[in-house]
Amino acid sequence: MRLHGHCHHKATGGIAPEHDLLEKMGLEVEELDSGCCGMAGGWGYEPDHYDVSIACGERVLLPKVREAPADALIVADGFSCRSQIEQARTGRRALHAAQVLALAREHGPAGPPGQYPERLPQARLKPAPREAWPGLRWRWGRRSHLPGRRTRARRSPGSCRSSAPGAYLHRE
Repeated sequence: MRLHGHCHHKATGGIAPEHDLLEKMGLEVEELDSGCCGMAGGWGYEPDHYDVSIACGERVLLPKVREAPADALIVADGFSCRSQIEQARTGRRALHAAQVLALAREHGPAGPPGQYPERLPQARLKPAPREAWPGLRWRWGRRSHLPGRRTRARRSPGSCRSSAPGAYLHRE
């Protein structure tokens, strides 16, 4: 399997934890010394940057993805990196490490049968059902209608306020 770390991930602690996790799962991990995939977040999506973006990707990452055997996993945790791999005519789609864990959970140590494991139907790569995480569900409601524990809703800058006056976030 081929592992590509996105730039921000490498700069803020590295991809060693993902590498170690995948090895502990029994995978033979080839960590690509590919530098930037060429997308640099949203930069590569801009039309004026297309040629440079592709040139960066073609330096190491994209050829290594094309050379990967059909049954090899391609793992890239960065969204823009996965987009570059998928949209740069590699014929492959990279998975997030969490999706690899989901495949292992569903198919066991042998992994999914056949070639191109990333082409399994999306339904097979879904996270665990919400019922598996009962303490992590949140819902909006009016203060007067919410039984039990209430906490003030936290908002990030620029987010919308609830249209309901006195709205609180209630942990179920």
